[in-house]
Amino acid sequence: MLTLKVIGTGSLGNMYLLDYDGEKLLIELGMPYKDLLLNIDNINSVVGAVHTHEHIDHRLPKTYEEVKKIGLKVITPTNTKIGKRYKLGSFEIIPLPAIHNVECRAYLIRVGGDTVLFATDTRLLPKVNNVKIDYFIVEVNYIERIREQVVLSDNESNGLHLNGIYQNHHSLESAVEYFESLQYKPKKIVTIHRSNSGLFDEKCVVDELSKFTNEIYVADNGQDYILEEI
Repeated sequence: MLTLKVIGTGSLGNMYLLDYDGEKLLIELGMPYKDLLLNIDNINSVVGAVHTHEHIDHRLPKTYEEVKKIGLKVITPTNTKIGKRYKLGSFEIIPLPAIHNVECRAYLIRVGGDTVLFATDTRLLPKVNNVKIDYFIVEVNYIERIREQVVLSDNESNGLHLNGIYQNHHSLESAVEYFESLQYKPKKIVTIHRSNSGLFDEKCVVDELSKFTNEIYVADNGQDYILEEI
């Protein structure tokens, strides 16, 4: 069985557990270490960790130190090369480029015959040629048409913030364009890192993306999602 546990998602902190038959990959270190311990029965079941970039909602220094202290290998943008394959337990991980205001990575993750794309805090999702991705765990942070309306009606300082969102995060419209370009239908899509700036509409996201997959979820803190049930 392949499952996703969402410990935290969004600008207040990100941490996820991808579980394959009891073997766990920790994705993002943006929550306190105690939150990881509260959401796991046995820390020894974690075979390693990855994080996408250095912003504290994705990599808290204290959490990073605690994870390293217990001997977990952590894959980061600075200790890996794009396109190279890395192994953490049964998980094969391939870093991919992401577009953000600091060095950032997406990750292609292969395990148990399935392929997962994890990507967040990026203006565009990476194209992966000649690879059929079964499960997408990807940022849909905001809806561009809502952002444009707010920019036109709001003050200059908030406009700068909203333009920063456009430059550094992934929109519903970009997600639609990406999935339209695929020549196949993924099994499931889980959207993560929704905006807390009033630029998000869950029903709209589900309605727009449901035509590309049989199952679409908008991730919430504390929720578990079954990706592959064997």
